[in-house]
Amino acid sequence: MGQHSKNSSYDLRPISITALRVDDSNDIQFDIRFTSPSCSCSLEFYGDEDTFKDFASALKNFPRSLKDKVTFQIGEDNRNYAYYLSVNVLCSDPTGKTAIKVLADNFGDTTTGYRCEFAIMTSPAQINELGYNLFLWKPKKDGDVFVWPEE
Repeated sequence: MGQHSKNSSYDLRPISITALRVDDSNDIQFDIRFTSPSCSCSLEFYGDEDTFKDFASALKNFPRSLKDKVTFQIGEDNRNYAYYLSVNVLCSDPTGKTAIKVLADNFGDTTTGYRCEFAIMTSPAQINELGYNLFLWKPKKDGDVFVWPEE
């Protein structure tokens, strides 16, 4: 299962997700962080314990072909939304090398806004592991953390 730690603020693994707040009706405020050797970004958004379920399930059998693409999206890429997150997992070349393409925008003003776009290179086996572990992660309390890959 994905490793759980109390403090991931210094974690340099490619993906970490923190349940910042979990209320009695299981509404969750998430902070998701993506890190590559050249770039890092994070975004806070709201969801529930099943927010990642369909995405994780699809990753467990990735790729079904070299043209396979699995997408996780929150919001839309326009300022009518508070934020936008698009995560696309795809084969980046004919040998099966895999990329996680991240696009995050918090639609902030001139001083607080950012738009971040980059790729995290990985392998199909690591993507399958991400899918299995993320599918099993069920945040139940404030501070629950999922990190990938495990050490």
